[in-house]
Amino acid sequence: MPYPARPSLRRTRVSAGMRWWVGAIGFLFLAAFVLRIPAFFPVGLTPDEGLYMVQAREWLRGGLPYLAVWDMHPLGVPAVFAATFALLGESLFSIRLLGIISVTAAASALILVVRAAGGSRSTGLAAGLLYVGQSLLLNGSSTNTEILFAPLVALSMAATLRTCRRILEGGAPPAWRDMLLMGVPIGLALVMKSVVVMEGSAAFLLVVLVAWRCHALTLPRLAGLALCYAMVCAAPILLAGLPYLLRGELLAYAFPNFVAPLNYITESASRTEALRQVALALLGFCWAFGLGAVALVALVWRPRAQGRPAGLGLLLLGCTFWFAAATAGIVTLSKFYDHYFLTWLAPLSVVGAVGARQLARSLRPAEARLAFALVVLAASLSPWAIALSERVRTGFGLRNPLVEVARDVSAVIRPGDPIYVVNEDPIIYMLAHGGVATPYVFPQHLADQTDSRLGSDSNPAMIDQLQEVARVLGQHPRAIVLHRGRWSSVRPDAAGLITEALARDYHLANTVEGAGGTVEIWGLR
Repeated sequence: MPYPARPSLRRTRVSAGMRWWVGAIGFLFLAAFVLRIPAFFPVGLTPDEGLYMVQAREWLRGGLPYLAVWDMHPLGVPAVFAATFALLGESLFSIRLLGIISVTAAASALILVVRAAGGSRSTGLAAGLLYVGQSLLLNGSSTNTEILFAPLVALSMAATLRTCRRILEGGAPPAWRDMLLMGVPIGLALVMKSVVVMEGSAAFLLVVLVAWRCHALTLPRLAGLALCYAMVCAAPILLAGLPYLLRGELLAYAFPNFVAPLNYITESASRTEALRQVALALLGFCWAFGLGAVALVALVWRPRAQGRPAGLGLLLLGCTFWFAAATAGIVTLSKFYDHYFLTWLAPLSVVGAVGARQLARSLRPAEARLAFALVVLAASLSPWAIALSERVRTGFGLRNPLVEVARDVSAVIRPGDPIYVVNEDPIIYMLAHGGVATPYVFPQHLADQTDSRLGSDSNPAMIDQLQEVARVLGQHPRAIVLHRGRWSSVRPDAAGLITEALARDYHLANTVEGAGGTVEIWGLR
C-alpha cells in the first residue's frame, strides 16, 4: 500500500510563512479597527477630508478634479476616495474604514522594512503596532493625505533596504529591477502629495551611497539608474494628466500640480507657530522618540562581543534617511500643520520597535519577551487613551454641529441644489447632499482668511477671488452657510458682497451653535 507523499520542507515553510503573514495582518487590522473606533463618531475632523470627499463625489458624477472642484493637491487622494465611495457607498463610514485599511497596510509594510534589513518578525510586528497606535496623534484619526501615502513610502523603503542589504552582502550593483521596486510606490505616492519627492530622493541617495562605498557603482551606471528611477517616479503623475490633455484642459491639470504649490510655499507660518507645532509633535511622539534613543544608544555603545541584532545598523541608517527626508518635506511646505508631522511616524515606529527590543534584551531571557510586549503595548495604547478621553469630553460626537447644520441646509434645498459654504467645513456639501456653486469649495481658497499661516493676501488658486464670489452670489445658490463666530476673518470686500446678497435675496432659516460661535443657514427667498 503506497504511503501518501510528504509535503516538501520548502512548501511547509512557505505555508507557515503565509499563515504568519495572514495572522499578522489580521492582528494589525483588528488593532487599527479597535483603536480607531473613536474616529467613527465625530464629523469634520479636518476640512481637507471634507474637500476630498466633495471632489470624489463630483468625480463620480462626471466632474473631473480641478474642473468641478479645485484643489492644489494631486488627484490621488480624491481618486482613492472615489473608488471607496464606488465600492462602499458615499458615507463618512466608508472613509473612516479606508483610514483603517490604509493604517493596516502601512503597519504591514513596516514589517517588510524591518525584514528587508535583516530584523526579526517580532520587531517588525512591534513596529507595525506602534504605527497603528501612534497614528491617532496629530489629527491622524482623519483619513488624510499622510495616512494614505504612508503604505507606499514604506514599500519603497523596504525595497531600498533590501537592495542595500544585497549590495553589502554580495557587492552586486543596484539593478534596473530595484529602481522599479523603489520607484513605482514613490510614483504612486507622488500622485497623492508632491512632497513625497523628499522620501523618494532619500531612498535613491541611500542606495547610491551604499553602492559607492562598496565600489559597486560606476558613473555611467549611476546616470542610467538615476534616469530610470526619475522616469518611473514621474510616470504616474504625468499619466494622470492624460484625460485633461485629451479634453484640451491640460493647463487645468498642470497649474494646481506644478504652479500653485510653488505659490503656496511662499507664505509660511510664523517662527513662534512653527516652534509650537514642532514642540507638540515631539511631545506627541515622545514614546517613539524615547525608544528610538535607546536604539541609537544600543547601536553606538553596545560592544560587538555581546552581539547586535542582525541588520541593526542598516535599519537605523535607513530610518535616519527616511526621517530626515520627512523633516525636509515639513520644512519645505513651511506651514507646520500638525498632520504634516505624521510623515515622521513610520521611521520613528521602526526605530522605536528596535529600542523596545533592546530594552528587553537587557533583561533575563525569561523576562525579555514579556517586557518587550508590555513596552510596545504601552506605547501603542497611550494615544488611544488620549483620543478616547477627548471623545468622552465632547460627548463621543453624538451631538455634532456640522450634522445639524447639514440637516438644516437639507430642509431648505432639494438634493443637488447648489449651495455656498462661506467659511465652514466643506463636508457640509456632502452631508446636506448639496451641489457646488463654485469649484472653490475650500473656504480659504475663496473668501475665508481664518488661517493666519496663509496670509491676509493668500490666493492659492491665483484667481480674482472677489469676482468669483460675485459670480457665485449672482447664481443665487439655494442656501448659504456662514460661521458668524469667524465672520471677522472673511475678506472684507467679499463680506460686503455676501452681506448685501443676504439682505436682498435670503432669509435666515436657522442657526446652530458650533465650535467658536453661531453657524447661520440662509435660504433663498
